[in-house]
Amino acid sequence: MNVNPKKIALIGLGLRTTQKIIPSLMPLVSEGKVNVIAVCDCDETKLDSFRAFPSATPFASVQALLAWHASGHPIDVAYISLPHKAQASVTSVVLMKGIHCLKEKPSAISVDELYHLVQVSRNAGARLGIASQRRFSEKVRKLKEWIQLVGAVSSCEIVSKIPVEDLTAGWRAQRALCGGGVVLDLGWHSFVSRPSLLASRRSAVVANLRVAFGRETS
Repeated sequence: MNVNPKKIALIGLGLRTTQKIIPSLMPLVSEGKVNVIAVCDCDETKLDSFRAFPSATPFASVQALLAWHASGHPIDVAYISLPHKAQASVTSVVLMKGIHCLKEKPSAISVDELYHLVQVSRNAGARLGIASQRRFSEKVRKLKEWIQLVGAVSSCEIVSKIPVEDLTAGWRAQRALCGGGVVLDLGWHSFVSRPSLLASRRSAVVANLRVAFGRETS
């Protein structure tokens, strides 16, 4: 057992955290490699129903979490999964406290925002990582195996989708929260997965994002 497990805070208790991240952390917690010491979400009903890590201290605001951190409860790493528009501002203030951050994709919703996060990370001496789990999924792993049977690939088209029954529900349906829309939400997976699928055949991967007639295009 690791005598000094990394102390982790989870910021945002949405589906990504509860369905993907927490199951991935469970074995690491059992092995004593990490310890989830705090969870944070502005929805207090999620905090009240949170049972994955009973010893984790709950917080309804990032400010309260960081005050706790400064009062003698040091956090090594924060995992941040929030609506796109909120991620950069929250990640910035957490980095400024010297806490390493692993935030959910996309890395940012603009080039300026990304440069700002990188600069904050450097100034604070805290590492910034972007979580992009799709390329490690069973589907992508299978595709990598099948591609070997195809031979040389000159081009490919990737279609991404998510199982959302009601497109008007949730933060993705709110323009003020979504930030980047479907291009950055699902297009990110296509952009990141392609290099891993064609790793031995690529020389460069480039994507451009622009706005045409008020609508996002890629």
